[in-house]
Amino acid sequence: MSTVNLSADGELAIQGDLNTESVMALWPSYQNELSKVSALTINLGALGKFDTAGLAWLLQLKGECKKQGITFGLKNTPSGVESLARISGVEEILTQ
Repeated sequence: MSTVNLSADGELAIQGDLNTESVMALWPSYQNELSKVSALTINLGALGKFDTAGLAWLLQLKGECKKQGITFGLKNTPSGVESLARISGVEEILTQ
Protein backbone atom coordinates (compact mmCIF):
# COMPACT_ATOMS: atom_id res chain seq x y z
CA MET A 1 0.00 0.00 0.00
CA SER A 2 1.23 3.47 -0.85
CA THR A 3 0.40 6.92 0.35
CA VAL A 4 1.19 9.77 -2.00
CA ASN A 5 0.80 13.41 -1.05
CA LEU A 6 1.29 16.38 -3.38
CA SER A 7 2.07 19.57 -1.49
CA ALA A 8 1.23 23.06 -2.74
CA ASP A 9 4.91 23.67 -3.52
CA GLY A 10 5.03 20.66 -5.87
CA GLU A 11 6.65 18.01 -3.69
CA LEU A 12 5.18 14.57 -4.24
CA ALA A 13 6.05 12.45 -1.20
CA ILE A 14 5.71 8.71 -1.65
CA GLN A 15 5.37 6.55 1.46
CA GLY A 16 5.27 2.82 0.90
CA ASP A 17 5.62 0.72 -2.20
CA LEU A 18 5.97 1.86 -5.78
CA ASN A 19 5.45 -1.38 -7.63
CA THR A 20 3.11 -3.17 -10.01
CA GLU A 21 0.26 -3.24 -7.50
CA SER A 22 0.44 0.40 -6.44
CA VAL A 23 1.30 2.11 -9.73
CA MET A 24 -1.99 1.29 -11.45
CA ALA A 25 -3.89 3.23 -8.81
CA LEU A 26 -1.48 6.18 -8.71
CA TRP A 27 -1.30 7.33 -12.30
CA PRO A 28 -4.89 8.42 -13.00
CA SER A 29 -5.14 10.42 -9.78
CA TYR A 30 -1.96 12.44 -10.32
CA GLN A 31 -2.09 13.08 -14.04
CA ASN A 32 -4.61 15.90 -13.51
CA GLU A 33 -2.75 17.30 -10.51
CA LEU A 34 0.28 18.22 -12.62
CA SER A 35 -1.43 21.28 -14.07
CA LYS A 36 -1.40 22.84 -10.59
CA VAL A 37 2.40 23.03 -10.26
CA SER A 38 5.30 24.56 -12.21
CA ALA A 39 7.88 22.22 -10.67
CA LEU A 40 7.51 18.67 -9.36
CA THR A 41 9.93 17.04 -6.94
CA ILE A 42 9.41 13.37 -6.15
CA ASN A 43 10.50 12.63 -2.57
CA LEU A 44 11.44 8.94 -2.36
CA GLY A 45 12.74 9.08 1.22
CA ALA A 46 9.99 6.82 2.61
CA LEU A 47 9.86 4.44 -0.36
CA GLY A 48 9.23 0.78 0.36
CA LYS A 49 9.29 -1.90 -2.33
CA PHE A 50 10.21 -0.69 -5.81
CA ASP A 51 10.18 -2.56 -9.12
CA THR A 52 10.24 -1.92 -12.85
CA ALA A 53 6.62 -0.74 -12.79
CA GLY A 54 7.63 1.95 -10.30
CA LEU A 55 10.53 2.93 -12.55
CA ALA A 56 8.19 3.09 -15.55
CA TRP A 57 5.77 5.27 -13.54
CA LEU A 58 8.56 7.72 -12.69
CA LEU A 59 9.63 7.87 -16.34
CA GLN A 60 6.02 8.38 -17.48
CA LEU A 61 5.57 11.14 -14.92
CA LYS A 62 8.79 12.81 -16.04
CA GLY A 63 7.63 12.63 -19.67
CA GLU A 64 4.29 14.18 -18.80
CA CYS A 65 6.06 16.95 -16.90
CA LYS A 66 8.26 17.65 -19.91
CA LYS A 67 5.18 17.90 -22.18
CA GLN A 68 3.59 20.41 -19.81
CA GLY A 69 6.76 22.45 -19.23
CA ILE A 70 7.03 21.37 -15.59
CA THR A 71 10.46 21.00 -14.01
CA PHE A 72 10.98 17.45 -12.71
CA GLY A 73 13.34 16.25 -10.01
CA LEU A 74 13.96 13.44 -7.55
CA LYS A 75 14.82 13.80 -3.88
CA ASN A 76 16.10 11.26 -1.33
CA THR A 77 16.49 8.62 -4.03
CA PRO A 78 17.34 5.20 -2.54
CA SER A 79 20.31 3.34 -4.02
CA GLY A 80 17.99 0.55 -5.19
CA VAL A 81 16.11 2.96 -7.44
CA GLU A 82 19.38 4.28 -8.87
CA SER A 83 20.66 0.73 -9.42
CA LEU A 84 17.48 -0.38 -11.21
CA ALA A 85 17.57 2.72 -13.42
CA ARG A 86 21.23 2.07 -14.25
CA ILE A 87 20.66 -1.64 -15.01
CA SER A 88 17.65 -0.73 -17.15
CA GLY A 89 19.67 1.84 -19.11
CA VAL A 90 17.46 4.79 -18.10
CA GLU A 91 19.48 6.40 -15.32
CA GLU A 92 20.48 9.36 -17.49
CA ILE A 93 16.91 9.86 -18.72
CA LEU A 94 15.54 9.80 -15.19
CA THR A 95 18.11 12.20 -13.74
CA GLN A 96 18.44 14.76 -16.56
